[in-house]
Amino acid sequence: MRNIKEKIAYRFRPQKEERDCIEEGRYITYGIVVEQRVKGEWQEIDYVPDVTMDYEEANKLALACTEGQLSPLHLMDVIEDMIFSI
Repeated sequence: MRNIKEKIAYRFRPQKEERDCIEEGRYITYGIVVEQRVKGEWQEIDYVPDVTMDYEEANKLALACTEGQLSPLHLMDVIEDMIFSI
């Protein structure tokens, strides 16, 4: 029987960023990195910057996308749904 980790084709993770804003100055935000397993190695295939300023929210989103094996094509839809549900 194959290990469950071998079945994961995509993984998502939060990525810390420092940004500058004229009105607010410097702030910390988190984007979402998308990685794909190719021949046993993880390769970054996409990155959505500045998704949220809340690490826990970014991590929760990344875990849900990984566990559900979300197609990277739908990541922006999921992010927009998250933003508009607040």
